[in-house]
Amino acid sequence: MSREVKPVEPIKLLKKYKEYPNIIEHSKAVARVALLIAKLINQHSSSKINLEDVKNAALLHDIDKTLTLKENRKKAERICEKLNIDKRKIKHAVLGYEILKREGLKKYAVPTRQHTYFKIITSDRPKTLLSKIIYYADKRCEGDKIVPLKKRLDIWDKRYSKMNDAKTNELVKKANQEIYKLEKELLKKMGITLKEFDKKIREAKL
Repeated sequence: MSREVKPVEPIKLLKKYKEYPNIIEHSKAVARVALLIAKLINQHSSSKINLEDVKNAALLHDIDKTLTLKENRKKAERICEKLNIDKRKIKHAVLGYEILKREGLKKYAVPTRQHTYFKIITSDRPKTLLSKIIYYADKRCEGDKIVPLKKRLDIWDKRYSKMNDAKTNELVKKANQEIYKLEKELLKKMGITLKEFDKKIREAKL
């Protein structure tokens, strides 16, 4: 039996890679949003997606987040040595991709690699429905709280505007435009408006 079809225990994996509790809670919030999106798509669209894959990919998308923080560099290096990962790959989403590949979970590794903010304007942008759902659900969660997309994007606007760099500001603008396009694409697949989707979030008490 291939490792790809073995039972997946995401929370155990997150703890194995020293994930902080607040990041686990964020991942749970992302999973709740992602599952709602997937269920609505399955109800409305001809594009069907496996809910277990959505849940697992969402829970695992930040598997390397704690390890890629500066204070955990030594822990990350030890894990890289153990898994034969180049230490230059100790970067958020890059390390997560390598970890999940070595855990036999490549189908979740790709959405992990593609979920970071600027990926949407690169050649490695989210292309599959699974990757798109994970990317968008992550952008709807600030910590363990579900927030409007604009609120989340405003955080990046403020963060990068401090750099006072015209090129970076242009990239931020371009990324935000693509993220709003992705939101519209997913809403179309769900067959609802943004207002209706936000209402469903409230009704589900996510």
